[in-house]
Amino acid sequence: MRIEIGNKEIFSRCILKAFGIDINKESFNGISFDSRKIKNGDVFIAFKGKKYNGHNYIDECISKGATLIINETVDKHKNIIKVVSSNVALKVLSKLYRSHMKCKVVGITGSNGKTTTKELLAHILESKFSISYTKGNYNSTIGMPMSTFSISSTDEIFIAEIGTNNKGEIKYLSDIAKPDLGVITNISESHLINFQNMNGVYKEKVELLKSLRKDGIAFLNMDDPFIASTSLYNKCKIIKYGFSDSLNYSAKYENGNPSIMIINEDTINIPTSINILPLIILTVFSISLELGFNANDFNERLSSFKIPSGRGNIIKHNDYMIIDDTYNANFSSTVSGLDMIGKIKNSNRKLIVLGDMLELGKDEKKIHRKLLKHITQNGISYIFTYGPLMYSLYLESKRKNSQIDIKHYEDQKLLILDLKETINTNDIVYIKGSREMKMEKIIQGIV
Repeated sequence: MRIEIGNKEIFSRCILKAFGIDINKESFNGISFDSRKIKNGDVFIAFKGKKYNGHNYIDECISKGATLIINETVDKHKNIIKVVSSNVALKVLSKLYRSHMKCKVVGITGSNGKTTTKELLAHILESKFSISYTKGNYNSTIGMPMSTFSISSTDEIFIAEIGTNNKGEIKYLSDIAKPDLGVITNISESHLINFQNMNGVYKEKVELLKSLRKDGIAFLNMDDPFIASTSLYNKCKIIKYGFSDSLNYSAKYENGNPSIMIINEDTINIPTSINILPLIILTVFSISLELGFNANDFNERLSSFKIPSGRGNIIKHNDYMIIDDTYNANFSSTVSGLDMIGKIKNSNRKLIVLGDMLELGKDEKKIHRKLLKHITQNGISYIFTYGPLMYSLYLESKRKNSQIDIKHYEDQKLLILDLKETINTNDIVYIKGSREMKMEKIIQGIV
């Protein structure tokens, strides 16, 4: 990750205030924690990670022309700052920088759909506003603070994707971003190994909305039972949206057509390539209209949006369709994918390839078995499961004597061979699994 610094003069002042070092603004270009990305005039922050230690690459960064090194071990050079904690130094510096920026900040968190929501919102808003936003999926306690340095003084909006793996991280990041508008996309079984249960996930995510000021706006997805129960009614403005009546933004399909959504009285024309994202589209529509857009503006920008790779984008290959949902998986996002496949009304065969859903805690096998109900409800009859946890789903299907044609694999190469033999013309192949399962390699193997 490398960020071009949005305002070098303000950044220089923040360095002086935080560390007492006066460096000319013209000396700064970008900032990174990846030594491979460092260019002349960049700031390098060294972190000690589980796999890599940035401190081992300080000399390399100096040789590349780094203007400043922030680290925890070395102080032998005039432009090297030694700190007790690189994480704390990053937080102090990013908070200082953010405090000088007058733009509105939209904070986005949730168990699923954060990145796609952010990307769609950025795509919509950039036609009318000067904006910056967290790039890729850099939503962590390092990635999001680093992204704040991309904000320029002329930006009107900054979109902050805020992620969490552990308790307290949403509050930590919200304290840096200071969001004016906040949305939780949904609450589901994500990172249960750290949050214990769904209530723990909810308590973590809702910290984003609690961070909003009285003149802020909280967007509540009323289709999510956890979010719908949020009690912030005396704290800030509340905007409710969902697929039900009597909300600020109430959505429905026109005659069941997934490509035509009616929101209040506005008609939204959804391209076929993204009609798998109804709730994300509704979420972004709600935020966009509160920021001054109208339905015509929204439709025009929506027509040119492309789903980020691995998050449900469609690949057409050899007269069959692949839906690439390989970026990550938890129970809720997998169920959403199965429901989406079930809504595709045609006579084509639907082949589903599911890899393990990780970080689900002590009930992980039970949660995998629960997928069988949603598979059968959506009329899917060809399933390829991959990984030791998905074996629980395979056994459940066999135990219940389901009519599903299900096969299980521990060897991904064998799965690819069998899948290639099974696919016919006009088939739809949906592929999903957690990041560590590397399900994208299955796509690479069949195209």
